[in-house]
Amino acid sequence: MRFFYSILFTLIITSNAVAAIKPEHQKIADQLLSGDLVTLKLAAKTLYRQEVSDPAIIDIAAEVLLRMYKDAYAAEIDTLAWVARAIGASDNGRYFVALTEVKNNSSSRKLVKYALDARDELYNRGGPQYQAGMYQLPEGLYARDTDVTSN
Repeated sequence: MRFFYSILFTLIITSNAVAAIKPEHQKIADQLLSGDLVTLKLAAKTLYRQEVSDPAIIDIAAEVLLRMYKDAYAAEIDTLAWVARAIGASDNGRYFVALTEVKNNSSSRKLVKYALDARDELYNRGGPQYQAGMYQLPEGLYARDTDVTSN
């Protein structure tokens, strides 16, 4: 029953994206929005292997990457590298600037490498670029608790 409510809650929160996402990509969207690192990685691998280019789904992946990369823990880097690879496989130049941001600002050499490789797969046609915040993730999803106080 808890699983049912979790799925229902995710669908309600993400209703701004549900209408734009193709039915065959809804499962991937749910995985991207699960909040679980293992599930996120599975979704990114699926996007990469299927070379999904639909901006409705890649926008979610880009937002997750942009939200997480700066403060990523070592255990999260491989997952984020897969997210970057999935974005690159989309062959959509809309994500050129987002991947450049990750390449220029990540403290992880591995993530910089994969963001650069992914960006090199894209052709920057100078069109509208994806910017952080264009897709609104559910509040608290993949966010860091920056208000930590000590006793």
